[in-house]
Amino acid sequence: MARCRLATLLRRTDQPERAREESAQSIRVARTLHKRGVVAQALYTAAQLSWEDGDMAAVERAANEGLLLTLNEQSRVRG
Repeated sequence: MARCRLATLLRRTDQPERAREESAQSIRVARTLHKRGVVAQALYTAAQLSWEDGDMAAVERAANEGLLLTLNEQSRVRG
């Protein structure tokens, strides 16, 4: 979670390269730990960075994956 927040902070302070690195690392760690919510948050940050870069294909990939994780988590919680 801390890496995800750091990625967001770096993005907001105009450090996109470091933000991308932290976001990618956050996604890897969260997936390893099976933390779906953190993966979804990190994907959101990745989508924002891709948007700022003008890479709409990457925005769509990250946003879609994050949305699917969120919907699956909501379904799992509701039973």
